[in-house]
Amino acid sequence: TSLKNSLLLSNILLDFLSSFAIPNQRHLTAPRRVTTCSVRFAKNGCNPITMPLNPPKLDEEQKEEREWGETSTECDPLARGKEPGQHCHRRLPHITGMSNYFSSKVNEGHESDVESETGTAPGRKERKEGRNAAAILHRISLMSNNVSYHDRSIKFLQYISWLGWYVYLRRSKSSFSDSSSRQCGTSSARSVDELATTFKKFFDRFTDARFIFRFWGVASSAEAISTGSQAAEFRDRPVIMLLTKVMASCMLFYHPLEHVAWVGYVAPKAVKDPNRWIAWSCRFWTAFLLTDLTCTHLKMLELGKRIRSGDDREAGRQNMVEMEQPYKKPQNKKELYKATIRALWQLRWNQVRSFCQLAPAIHWSLPNWSSDPWLEDPLLNGLMFSEAMVHAYQTVCEIIWQ
Repeated sequence: TSLKNSLLLSNILLDFLSSFAIPNQRHLTAPRRVTTCSVRFAKNGCNPITMPLNPPKLDEEQKEEREWGETSTECDPLARGKEPGQHCHRRLPHITGMSNYFSSKVNEGHESDVESETGTAPGRKERKEGRNAAAILHRISLMSNNVSYHDRSIKFLQYISWLGWYVYLRRSKSSFSDSSSRQCGTSSARSVDELATTFKKFFDRFTDARFIFRFWGVASSAEAISTGSQAAEFRDRPVIMLLTKVMASCMLFYHPLEHVAWVGYVAPKAVKDPNRWIAWSCRFWTAFLLTDLTCTHLKMLELGKRIRSGDDREAGRQNMVEMEQPYKKPQNKKELYKATIRALWQLRWNQVRSFCQLAPAIHWSLPNWSSDPWLEDPLLNGLMFSEAMVHAYQTVCEIIWQ
């Protein structure tokens, strides 16, 4: 009996020491029994795992598994209040990480006890929501440093103001067209007219702000011409690269011409006939939109080929994903596939925006667009309002997806 007890104690001691063994140390000559469950936690139903004397050769992943700890197939030794086999995915690290591991496990076990009693772990949901909110705020902060996102936000406010002005202007006209309202001059009709005037002022101020913020568009256009950054994901497609450089060249002329026109609107004596400069700038804008429609169509065809071809799915894809998802890179093929589908949808929405802008661009390109307008104001700004809403939707998707 004493001999059996001695052997039992020696086996228990070997089990305890072997669980803290230094990786790649092979000085033991006797068969080694490795377990992640000591006697202290035997009541949880843990069974030891016996390993052979000469284990097979390990690949890189198995070596990493060996270095950081063995995986228990029975249970987590430090699980509290859980059924055996419920935490089989946990691993027990060796000497280098034991203190951090045990401290985290004890805290995790404490949360498990509270979770079993109350149904939820304290603060876990709040911490997750806080991290998501912080991530979204970080993305918005990064986007605020981009000229393009500045223009998107101001454009959204600009055409929301136009919509308010148009709605209250129609209400004001309908109010004063009524004979009783015209005779009495009711306060409600005057307030509607004042609201229409206020929204019109907001619309004009936001329009000026877009002129000013687009001052840096020349630098971004020149950078796109020199580096081809607008089609970094399609560097192996020379036609697409050429079209993107043509688009950037159009915007390189568009921005300074519209700024000359804006100076003419602010200081009429400095620049004569600013409408003529607007017409020339919008001609380059029209060329940009036509080129963009063609280039976007070619990009969609290329992405469609990559999606249908499983072998070519990763070819030339990483740069594209970095452009569409600049703050979170896909970690596996499934995420890469989802990012590609999202990029394809963004290209489709780009086509919708280009079609909405094409008619207004042609309208402002005409020589007598101010004196003899081609499009009426409701249709003209209504198309631009639709484009602004689509662009706002794209921006929200980018914030959520990244």
